[in-house]
Formats: sequence, C-alpha cells, structure tokens
Amino acid sequence: MDQRFRPDVEGMRGIAVLAVILFHGFPSAVPGGFAGVDVFFVVSGFVITRLLLHEAGQTGQIDLLQFWSRRIRRILPLATLVICAIQALALLVHTLDSRDLGRHLIAAALFFYNYRQAGKSDDYLDNDHSQNPVLHYWSLSVEEQFYIVWPVLCASALAYLAQRDSARFRRQLLQISAGLWALSLAYGCYLTLTAPAFAFYDTAGRAWQLLTGAILAMIEPRTGASRSPFHGWLAGLAAVVLAAAFVVPLGKFHYPGVAALIPVLGAAIVIHYAAAPQNPANRVLSLAPLRYVGRISFGLYLWHWPLLIFAGLLFGKNNYQTLLVLLLAVSIASFTHHFFEQPIRHSQDLKRSLTRSFGTGAAMLAFGAGSSLLLRQFGPDQVPVAPNVYLSAQAIKKDRPSIYTNGCLVRFDGTVSPPCEFGNTRSKRTVVLLGDSHAGNWFAPLEHAAIEEGWRMVVRIKASCRPIDTPQTRVDGPARPYPECDAWLQTSLNEIERLKPALVIVGGTQHDLPIEAELSVIRRLAGIAPTVLMRDTAWYPESSANCLRRTQNPAACQWPLAQLANNASYPRSGADQHGPNVETLDLNLRVCPLGVCSAVSGTTVVMYDSHHFTNSFALTLADEFKSLLKRHAR
Repeated sequence: MDQRFRPDVEGMRGIAVLAVILFHGFPSAVPGGFAGVDVFFVVSGFVITRLLLHEAGQTGQIDLLQFWSRRIRRILPLATLVICAIQALALLVHTLDSRDLGRHLIAAALFFYNYRQAGKSDDYLDNDHSQNPVLHYWSLSVEEQFYIVWPVLCASALAYLAQRDSARFRRQLLQISAGLWALSLAYGCYLTLTAPAFAFYDTAGRAWQLLTGAILAMIEPRTGASRSPFHGWLAGLAAVVLAAAFVVPLGKFHYPGVAALIPVLGAAIVIHYAAAPQNPANRVLSLAPLRYVGRISFGLYLWHWPLLIFAGLLFGKNNYQTLLVLLLAVSIASFTHHFFEQPIRHSQDLKRSLTRSFGTGAAMLAFGAGSSLLLRQFGPDQVPVAPNVYLSAQAIKKDRPSIYTNGCLVRFDGTVSPPCEFGNTRSKRTVVLLGDSHAGNWFAPLEHAAIEEGWRMVVRIKASCRPIDTPQTRVDGPARPYPECDAWLQTSLNEIERLKPALVIVGGTQHDLPIEAELSVIRRLAGIAPTVLMRDTAWYPESSANCLRRTQNPAACQWPLAQLANNASYPRSGADQHGPNVETLDLNLRVCPLGVCSAVSGTTVVMYDSHHFTNSFALTLADEFKSLLKRHAR
C-alpha cells in the first residue's frame, strides 16, 4: 500500500457522507448533518494538496495536465452517469417539471451549478428544492472550480517563487495559503451577514474550508503523526465536538460564516492529530466498515439525493421507506464504484494518453450538457386544464404580474422601493398597494381598475416583508433577522404619509407575529387614508401545475376552502380592533367559488405556485377593485 495513504482520512470521508445522507433522510434527527459537506471540503483539500506536495518533492514540478486528467477520470464518469439517470427518471415521473429540471442539469453537467443557485437565491418564489434531484451538485461545482485554480497557484509558486526548492516551496505556499484562508473566511462571513443564500454557494466564500485541508497537508510532516497522549485526547475531543455539530441545528446560526468554523476546525484537528495508528480516534476512523463507506462516498453522495427525491415523488415519504432508499443508495454506490468508477479511473489506456483522457472528459461534458439541453427543450411540458385543452407548465410558471420583472417587488437586500407608479400617473386620486408578495396577488386587477377608473396607483411591495411593525425573519436561506424589512416598511409608511393617498390597500401572508404590531401599522395607515385590508387567500397543498401534471385530471385538483383556511391568515386582528376608516375585503369565495378551491378556473390556472395567483387569473378579479375605487372616488 502507498505509504502516503491515510486510512483514518478515508474513514473521515465516511463520517462526512453519513452525516449528509442522514440529514437528507432524517433532518430532525441530524439537523446539522449538512455540515458534512464542510468536512468533505477539508478532506478534499487535504488529500489533493498532499498529492501536489508529493509530486513537487519527487519531481521538482507539478504537471497540471496530469493533475486535471486524474480529476477527469475521477469525477466526470460518475457525475455524468448520475445526470443521465436523473434525466431518464424525470421522463418517467410526471410530477417533475422536466424542462425546468433540464436547466438545472445543464449547469450541473458543466460544473457551475453553485452559481446558478446563487443567482436564483434571491427569488424566494422559485426556491423550492423539495423536488430538485440535482441540488447536491452545488458542492461538486465548488470543488471543481477550486481545483481549476489551486494547482495553478501551487505550480506557479513552485516555479517562480521557490525555484523548485521543495522545502522553500512548502514554506511559501503555507504563507500564501494562510493569507488566502483569512481573506476567504472574512469574505464568507461578510456574505453570510449580507447575502446568506449567496454565501452558501459562492466558491470564494467557501475556499477557506478547502484551504484548511491544504494547510493541514503542508504542516503534516512536522506534528501530524505525533504519538503524544495529549494529541490523542485532543483528537478525541475534536471528534466529539464534530459529532455534536451534526446534531445541533446549525442552520439557525449565521451559516456558513463563523459557525462553520466548528465542523471545519473539528475535522482539521482530528485529521492533524489522529495520524498515529495507536491514536484512539485513528483506530475508530480506520474501522473497515467506516473506511468502506468513505471509499464509496463520492458515489453515495451523488446517488442518495436523487433516489430520495424520486422515491418521495413516486411513493410518498416515511421513515421506513427513507431507510430502504438509503440502503439502496449504498448498494448502487458500491456497484458503480467497483464496476464503473474504478475501471475508468484506473484505465491504462486513459492513463497513458492525455489526449484520450481529455477527449473522454470533453465527450462526457458534451453528452451530459447536450442531453440536458434536449430535456430542457423537448421534455414533457403540457398539463391538462380542461378536456382536450393543455397548457405549458413553463408558461404557467412564468405567468406572473410585471412586478416580478420590473423591480417593483423589492428583493431581500433592498430597503427602498423604486417609483413604481401605474395607471393615470397625473391623477389627483392615488391608491397605494402595500405589503409583501401576497399584496402582489392584487397588483394586476388593481392596476387594471386604476387604468379604467383614472387613478394613479403606487406600489410598495417587498419580498417576505409583512406590513407588520416588528422584527421579522428572512426566508431566502438559513433563518436570520430581517432588518431590511423594518427599514423598508418605515420608509414606505413615511412615503405614504407624504403622498396623502385617497385609498390604501394592504396585503400580507399568514403570520404568527404580535397582533399589536399588526394593528400599529393598520392604525397608522387609517390615520392617513381609508384603508382596505385584503384577507389572505388560501394556500393550496401544492402548485397548480404540479397537481395537474401529477393527476392529469383538473377535477382531481380541488380542495375544500374550509380545509385550507388558516387562523393565522392576514389580518389576524379583528374588525372590532381596527377602529374607523378600515375595512376588510375577503375574496376567498371569488377565488374558491362555493367553497371549493381549484387549480383551474375555466381554462385559466389559478396559482403559478401554491399561493401566488397567475397574472391571468388575477385579472379576473378586476371588477372587485373597480367597485372599490368607485366607492372611494372623491
């Protein structure tokens, strides 16, 4: 066996992948298991940098083409195979939006999926991952992007700074890595506070985790194999802390900022001080079953998530089924490891020829991306809305009011609305629409009414910011305070006071916030102008398109309004608490005639997701708002 091989590090891979798959399968039992990905990054940085250092010491250089050819043989075959398997399964599962999935698969096949997700992270109306079987490819994209840059930096340092002096190279690379580590950590912490969803996916903000492993590889020869009993205790304590991190709900903290130091440094200390075979942590990590899980960890990571998603879509989800699916994932990962990954990885034909290795890699990239593009363009997309009448699921998803594209729905980081005036902008009669995205449900009919009745319409709407004067929580990533909401709300209320409108219409989604905080905004608005509170509409159990795709029968996509009613619906306060100048308008029986909520009204789809109207359906409510404006005309 290669003397550089560390069986305990292989066992650490097993720990990391088990944490991740248990988190995905049983999130309430292992709420911090997602940090297993952070451990993966540390291990990967350690192993790859060790190989680069060994090559530099043995040959005085780093062969970048050979390095990348090894990565091609290691990563691309299985990554492409799993993408193809997802494509095939998507064609068999009607519930899944195959064309939308095609977009995801293209980014995954070309290893920029993390930035695709980062770019979509502020669209909280389009961030449902419960049916996304390719989501886990974000971490693979981070690693491969890092390994495009990192070996180039190492090779450059060896050639130009150390003049191929191995010892000097190690020292200088350590200094460079420490500086990059600090910069990446600082940047990642900054992003976590300012753009947490983006921070989760950004390679530059995650690089410090891979660099942690790289630094371990550089300092390993000095103390890594120490036989000191103290180091054994230190490794054991770090292992306990790491295990504890997996069962703590780390997502409630600012993650992956400072909180990510816990699993990263825990893993680093174990790797660094558990090298000696007699170390208790080493003995545990070197157990044969754990090492085997580590050996197949790449395949297990890639296979388990799509299997969980498709099993849930086909059969529902329960703990027994989840356990069976995870066992199936282990079996498939083991099979593909022995009969697919390893034969290609160790193929002598590919090893002997860079041209063949890179050619094979290019062919797999082209096949994965090309087949995904075909799925994107030609995958099943039609859903029935009436007998012999079909609509495109993508068209339904895009049937949103213009506020989602013209900037009038202020995103999470914004605190000021653009002008956003509609209707007759020179009119002396102004109506203001205020609230979160559920207020946006009323935008299209109110705009139509404002045009018809000659009113000026001013829109003040912010993502997931209820018109309630109390601290709120962001929903575009790990839960964290939402001060941007408070700042925006106060600015908007001050604007409304200056506008002196003839009417204010307020909408919001269901909530468990203090009633007094809701009332304070209502009373303030009522002191400015007549105020209409829009009763929040019912949330459907699933999106209209999903139900229509799954059942292929519009009549099967109906739900009693009484079952969907929610006591937390806005406004939670009663009419007797509002005082004068306030009325509540409840259109739920217009949306759900005779108390039955349907995915389709006539041939018009009602919701483009589970709780936001399509623009087409919203316009059918315009007469209600015409009547409202006529009553308040003066």
